[in-house]
Amino acid sequence: MKLRTRILLALGLMTVLIGALAVASAFVVKRLGTASENIIKDNFISIEAANYMTDALDEMDNAVSHRLFAPKTRALDYRATYARNDSMFRKYLSVAESNVTEPGERDILQALHSRYNEYTQKASADSLTYASYLVDLAQHYESLKASCIALLEVNKKGVYLRNERAKRVAAEAILYTILLAIGALVIAIIMLVRFPRLVIHPITELTSKIKAVANRKYSERIEYAAHDEIGELATSFNQMATKLDEYERSNIEAVITVKKRSEAIVGSMSDPVIVLSDDWSIVLVNAVASGLLGVTEEDILGKDARVVAKTNNLLAELIKDIEIPTARITADKGYLRIYNNGKEEFYLKDVIRINRTKEETGTPLGYIIELKNISEFKALDEAKSGFVTTVSHELRTPLSALNMSIRLLQDERVGSLNTEQSHLLEAMKFEVRRLLRIVSELLELSRAEIGAELMHMESVTAENIVDAAVTPMMLQAAQKQVTLDIHLPSELPFVRADSSKISWVLINLLSNAIRFTPPGGIVRLLVSEKNATVEFVVSDTGVGIEPPYLDRIFDKFFQVDLNKTDQHSGVGLGLAISKEIVEAHGGKIWVNSEVGKGSTFGFSLRSA
Repeated sequence: MKLRTRILLALGLMTVLIGALAVASAFVVKRLGTASENIIKDNFISIEAANYMTDALDEMDNAVSHRLFAPKTRALDYRATYARNDSMFRKYLSVAESNVTEPGERDILQALHSRYNEYTQKASADSLTYASYLVDLAQHYESLKASCIALLEVNKKGVYLRNERAKRVAAEAILYTILLAIGALVIAIIMLVRFPRLVIHPITELTSKIKAVANRKYSERIEYAAHDEIGELATSFNQMATKLDEYERSNIEAVITVKKRSEAIVGSMSDPVIVLSDDWSIVLVNAVASGLLGVTEEDILGKDARVVAKTNNLLAELIKDIEIPTARITADKGYLRIYNNGKEEFYLKDVIRINRTKEETGTPLGYIIELKNISEFKALDEAKSGFVTTVSHELRTPLSALNMSIRLLQDERVGSLNTEQSHLLEAMKFEVRRLLRIVSELLELSRAEIGAELMHMESVTAENIVDAAVTPMMLQAAQKQVTLDIHLPSELPFVRADSSKISWVLINLLSNAIRFTPPGGIVRLLVSEKNATVEFVVSDTGVGIEPPYLDRIFDKFFQVDLNKTDQHSGVGLGLAISKEIVEAHGGKIWVNSEVGKGSTFGFSLRSA
């Protein structure tokens, strides 16, 4: 018999057993559901109606008794209460009359209906007095309550009887289900004992042979005489093992050739390259990289990079960010400064994570660490910065002289000017001041690009920085009619910073906030401690910045809305300089904004 036929017979029998259990269970659930539904349908509706009628009757009686003694102004309120509960009583009386299920229930409801009509006629009569209430109406009230209670008791008795009937149904259903389940369990146990003998043994043998082939023991073969599916599988396995043995022998040379080619490619690269495996072993390293590391290839190949890094500071710097789960990692601070062959060189670090597939995010196959020599570009950048600094210094002197000359020409003691000449001098004065401001910003940017080498670092308090920045802004805020709101906690840690330069950054942020906030607006400065840093956050209620501009707001010479008639306008260097200064301190600067609601600029400094 074919293995497929055996499995189908076994599965068919199990399907029949499961179907029988399912049908039995459904039948049991249906009978229990019907019993429960009958209880709810037959009795609970009438019980609920009786309770509501009793409550409504109590409220009506209270309203009648209070109406007899209440002032005329309150009598209308009690009549409204009486009418509302009268409507409720009639509603639930109708519900109870449409749900008569118990013997004697209809007689009780008919008497209740008749007595209630008499009660409402007397209770709503204008001639009702307190004496007639005590003598006649109160007795009707008690009689009505007794009828409601009788209706309640009749249905409670019905609930009890139906509940007992449901228990009997449940007990019978459980017994039948248990008997059917025991029968199915016995059949299933018989199948579990016999079926594995027919199937599991050949599969177990096949599994062991497959594991052997997986361990490159291609000489393994399966001996199986039966002509079923497993026999066909054994024949296919033997053929596969034979082919794999042939491929193994033929591919070894190809693998060796590919390996040599990869080593040759890496070795011929002019940039330093280090290749790590998934277990951090150093697989490949070219001559340029080993020269920078100060070791030979033989000394580090095959060794754990983390172990080698303990005695090699450059390798420790190269692998410190590898465990970050990203596909590509670059150096944190822009470049690495390395002394090689007696001279200073600059490199950009690029770590490439090698995944098995593009979509995979699990354990990688390894990492490629590549260093790109940017020494020439760095020299050109420094030459550019030096040129800008030199030109700015050279321009500052003649511009200052021009500014002084213009001021002298405007002095009445030198001579009077006509209106047209005064306008021309004012325009010249504006442009000269603007050029002076641009030259100053270029000089400041050149200094900031040099970094922390020109920073006079010291431990300063946040209060000193805020005082130095807010004081010169008070007049500007008052002239613009903008409120400055300062939040400075009393206990903040010291920060390591160049006080004058950080104050300049804060002044720049406050000045921009005041400039773009309309009169009557608010500029807030919030200083707080967060994650071992001190944050300075400036928010305004101004025009805001459109989302496309947020990514470029700290770029050099970028302006969102440059107003040429604004005497405070520059060329878009203030925020770029601020970014360079903050990052030279090892801090971070950011911006959040929403058009029409204002902007928030902030930066953080590490605690001292």
